[in-house]
Amino acid sequence: MLRIWKTIGVLVAIFSFAAASSAPSRGGEASASILQYLAKRAGKLAAQRPPLPDTAAGWEQHRGKLVKEVSGWLGLPAREAMKAAVTHQKEEGGLVIEEVIYHWAGPTYAAGHVIRLKENKGRRPAVVVCPGHLAHYTWLGYRQFVEGIARSGFVVLFIEDPRIGKRLAADVALYAVGAAAGTPVMGIQVFDALRSLDYLVTRPDVDPGRIGITGIGAGARQAWLAAALEPRFQVVVPIDGEATCERLAQLPGLKPGSIADPSMVPGGLLGHAEWNEIAACVSPRPLLIVGNTRSPSWSAGDYAKVLGTAKKVYALANAAGAIAAVRNDGEDSMAACLPQIEPWLAQQMKSLPPSSAAPLPCGKPDKPDFKVATWLRGRIAKEAAPWAESLKSQAQWQAYREGVAQWLEKACGLKTVQPGAAKVIGTSKAGGLAVERLSLSIDTGLTCPAVLVHPATPASGKQAAVILSPDGRLSAESPEVQTTVRQLATQGYWVLVPEHVSIHAKSPRRLELADVPGFFAAADLAGLSPMGLRVAENVAAFQYLSGRPEVDSARIVAAGSGVGGIDACLSAVLEPRIAGVAAANVTTFRDWAENVAPEELAYLNTLPYLPGMLAVTDLDYLFAAVAPRPLMVARLREGWPKSGFEQVAATAAAAYRLGGAEKALVAVGLRDPLDERIAKLPDGAQKQVATVVRAILPAPPIPGVVGAREGLRSRDTVDSAAAIIWVLDMVGGEEQEFCDGGYRLDTWSFFNDNGAAQQGRAITPLVFKKEGAAFKLTGIGKTRVNTGAGLQTFPFEMVQGSDQVGAGSYFGFYTGDPAGKPNAGVVEFGEDYQDRMIILTLDGGMETQKVAVGQRYREQSHWPRAYAIQAVSKRK
Repeated sequence: MLRIWKTIGVLVAIFSFAAASSAPSRGGEASASILQYLAKRAGKLAAQRPPLPDTAAGWEQHRGKLVKEVSGWLGLPAREAMKAAVTHQKEEGGLVIEEVIYHWAGPTYAAGHVIRLKENKGRRPAVVVCPGHLAHYTWLGYRQFVEGIARSGFVVLFIEDPRIGKRLAADVALYAVGAAAGTPVMGIQVFDALRSLDYLVTRPDVDPGRIGITGIGAGARQAWLAAALEPRFQVVVPIDGEATCERLAQLPGLKPGSIADPSMVPGGLLGHAEWNEIAACVSPRPLLIVGNTRSPSWSAGDYAKVLGTAKKVYALANAAGAIAAVRNDGEDSMAACLPQIEPWLAQQMKSLPPSSAAPLPCGKPDKPDFKVATWLRGRIAKEAAPWAESLKSQAQWQAYREGVAQWLEKACGLKTVQPGAAKVIGTSKAGGLAVERLSLSIDTGLTCPAVLVHPATPASGKQAAVILSPDGRLSAESPEVQTTVRQLATQGYWVLVPEHVSIHAKSPRRLELADVPGFFAAADLAGLSPMGLRVAENVAAFQYLSGRPEVDSARIVAAGSGVGGIDACLSAVLEPRIAGVAAANVTTFRDWAENVAPEELAYLNTLPYLPGMLAVTDLDYLFAAVAPRPLMVARLREGWPKSGFEQVAATAAAAYRLGGAEKALVAVGLRDPLDERIAKLPDGAQKQVATVVRAILPAPPIPGVVGAREGLRSRDTVDSAAAIIWVLDMVGGEEQEFCDGGYRLDTWSFFNDNGAAQQGRAITPLVFKKEGAAFKLTGIGKTRVNTGAGLQTFPFEMVQGSDQVGAGSYFGFYTGDPAGKPNAGVVEFGEDYQDRMIILTLDGGMETQKVAVGQRYREQSHWPRAYAIQAVSKRK
């Protein structure tokens, strides 16, 4: 115990200097600096936009280029033949309210509400209302506006946001998956508007030549973009939507909490156009710009810039009278704008000639799916199909890898930053280790704090080094990171920890929802994604280490866990001099999107993707691109799902085999005998990578042992049901899969101290092999009888099948004797959310299941229980 406290004291001493010198106050300067940098970067991008043409012909040429680029940036699907239906309708106060569904793309449908007069004779003008962020037409500010317009004789279609109602999708998941797939949420919602028009022109009560579009806030930005791309929107009324991209990038730093959701802003648009140019694309159609001085995104300068550009272009088209602008000083709602909008809208619609075109044909919906993610997954699958082809030969793989590396450099924004020289801010020594506090230069106006720890006493020759990239939740102050750093530094490594933007309380670059919103919005607008920023900081860390005379530049590896492991990998792909990669808790983005993203609730942690990534590659191929350098990937007990880890390992293995470097890749689970593997490795980069993985991973369980982690002791109760087949799946958050490598089940133990009350009950040990979602019974041990005396240990003594265990093998038991009568449970258990026991079934039932080697069982149910049972396997 004394030794433990001494270690903690040394760690505190090592890192306290950096913490005292650099930790900001709550919501302080260091957190704001990244936002300020991104805002300035966005400003530079806006300033680089070319001047607008001053002739009508020049503008039309510029407009054509803008529309093409913006359409590509939005990643819009093809517009297919329309299918739609009214699924429900009701009458309220002289209005008919219809719930409608209409085809979006592929198997996916959109939904909305059509509001119209009950007495609606002939073909009427229509208005599409874009919902903005999570809006619904029943909200008071929207409903009063919608009903007011409808009572004026308009057919109003209010679009259902893709994250609510029938279309319910997790906010963060839709944002991340859409961005990675190349169709951001703004693109999804703009396509919503385009398909709304496609639906309206099929209705016999709508005049297809008199359709307008409106929205407020983010809805206004959707309306601007949809109108710029679709000239059939004849009248456009954006409300509080004149904020430029440059302005939106400044908002997080100016007003904390003003943009918590990056899907509300048109991230990435600045690479193609600024907002005043988008606005001008509406010319020469009637346009009413409504600005709201109460909105946090309102700016007199933006209002003047958007209005000025639009007026200039309208003048070039001899349509100066078609544009109008008003300022709404009332509350921030569409209803407050109704008195200003309704008369103007009615006048403009009346001035348009009625259309004689017949309604377009409309089919009936066929098995509609309302989840946009369904279409995104289909698109991703099509994009991914050619990736597997790249692994058919070394030549194909190298060509693919080179293309991916070129894309990665651009996606991370490395060509857009100009790093300078790093600086040493301060030094200290404690416990035989030296600590240097650094400032890494990433770009003009952007630095990254870092901590370098190494032995205080200089060693002979140049030393190996590690770039340790913390997970998005952590910083150098985190106990997990401190422990890893000390373990490596005491072994002689030089360990550099870049202080990425984090949510850790002691991080000098902290972002917290209560004080400062996530920086995704500003990063997207500035063209430097959160993941790209981390990669740039890792590369800067390598540049610094490789320039230190004490460090061997040929023995620098990149390492990390979670997001840190992913950006360590990306850094190595871009910097070929990095000697190897050690990554714990890795996944593919597709698996993350399927199994993790729906549970993400906030835009704080850096997400494991780059914008547009899935049009080119996925994370498993990026890990494969590290080949032929040493790569070790390891699974954590509380990491991402195993399926993503296995895909990374499988894809990387295929690439390493092509290059004849199979031995340079190692994939391990928490229960694998890593120390044994490290001992067998020769000195060099691979052993260094494995040593780093060992330091990152928590203390491992005993190889070959599964079951109760806190010892076999008395628990609360035993099962009352009889003849149940149980599988030990999770204990303390750790999967209970046996380690691989020639192990056989040796002994097993359980605890029951209930005396005579439960004496004589039988229990039979079992071994299963997981195959997909099924558990195949591979071995049956000798049935034992409970004595009720407490801890009871027995040899497995195989009766049928095999006692061999390995990867995919699990321990289980049957409550009874398969050859005799079933009985109630024997093993004592208590409730524990970190433990998971599975009941297996053949016929769907729970009790009286048959036990037979070779039979494939499926899960009947699972329970959060901690059973006092354990099994021990040994090499034989």
